Amino acid sequence: MFRCVSNKCIYDVHYADKTHSAGCLARETFVLPSRQAGRLTAIQSLAFGKSNETYPHDFFLGAGYIGGILGMGRGKQSFAVQLASMLGNRFSYCFPPVTDLSPSYLRFGDDIPPTAGLKTVPFVPSRTDVSHYNVALTDLSFNGRRMRFNSGDFGAHGCAMDSGATFTMLPRRAYNRVENTMIDYFSGFPHLHRIENSTGQHGLDLCYAYEGTFDAYPSMSFHFAAVGGEGDVELGLLKERLFMVLPGTFCLALGAWDEDMSVIGAVQQANLRLIYDLGAQQLQFADANCRQA
Repeated sequence: MFRCVSNKCIYDVHYADKTHSAGCLARETFVLPSRQAGRLTAIQSLAFGKSNETYPHDFFLGAGYIGGILGMGRGKQSFAVQLASMLGNRFSYCFPPVTDLSPSYLRFGDDIPPTAGLKTVPFVPSRTDVSHYNVALTDLSFNGRRMRFNSGDFGAHGCAMDSGATFTMLPRRAYNRVENTMIDYFSGFPHLHRIENSTGQHGLDLCYAYEGTFDAYPSMSFHFAAVGGEGDVELGLLKERLFMVLPGTFCLALGAWDEDMSVIGAVQQANLRLIYDLGAQQLQFADANCRQA
């Protein structure tokens, strides 16, 4: 992750979705506004990286739009862990849909707004990277019907919630089942035409073109193991969390890879209030209007 030679340190961090950031590593005093008007708080010896090379997915924003990555993982070097006691051991975000450039806030501790209808899932250990926020993905539903996956179908290394990944990535064997189910569904609409070899459409594999209008999108759900292991917790995926829709075309906003794990990306987290509780080791989420977050 990082190495130092003659008091000069460099880092190279690789994320679950194969993006990475590299540059110089240092410690510095950060001065931030406090809750008391006109006062500042100094945070000494905070480790941070000055990125010289960042490669996130720039499907919609264009190259060079993203200036850096704020590390909020479970590793010791993350911003969230270094300042855990100061930040109340909790942080929260609420993303607008990926094509909506409305700003939203990263909130900490008592600044997280009360949210009705919160669902709770526990974090589970990661076999490969302690910085991941892993949850136990147990099944998927399509239009309200369980697909009856085995938990191992989503990868031996688990399922990570990753706000830095644009799309959800599934092991190829799981993705193929989802794609085939989608193809069967869309075959019932004669005016839809699959775009063959559509990987160039934002890097996604299943895309369709149509003339006129189309709004008969199916729904899906993720099912996670609940706290205590009894029952499960459902995260519903309607149109804005499941498809990238452009004039005359749309793509399934899921991807396949050869990694033995799953990653739930930012598109599938749109219009959700997500609260990461590092003290209780759990994730809470609820539907929200993130343009007002």
